[in-house]
Amino acid sequence: MSNNLTVFYKNIDGNYTDMIQRINNESLILKFIKKFPSDTSFHNLEEALNCDDFKAAFISVHTLKGVALNLSFTKLASVCSELTEYLRNYENLNISRDIVIEKFEIIKENYQKVVDEIIKLEQF
Repeated sequence: MSNNLTVFYKNIDGNYTDMIQRINNESLILKFIKKFPSDTSFHNLEEALNCDDFKAAFISVHTLKGVALNLSFTKLASVCSELTEYLRNYENLNISRDIVIEKFEIIKENYQKVVDEIIKLEQF
């Protein structure tokens, strides 16, 4: 299983070493990874952006960033962090919807890559 998880983390630009040091149990890591697609943060983010609800978008992307960090999905966490920081002071800033959507599209691409790799991982 170790090789499959190593390849998985490499393919998503994650950090397997960090994850195995925190949770020294590959079966448990795999269990958490497989639960990731059922987390609603990404879908809540997408819905919030469709409604131009930047407060809800901030909460959702912040949550997604936390989930990604906990699973050592480094690249996804990084791109989520960019949007999180951009939206952090949404009440006091003149937020550009174009920039938000641009950053969201990068998140979406990375999120889908993670989900696709989880599907591959489940086939083993």
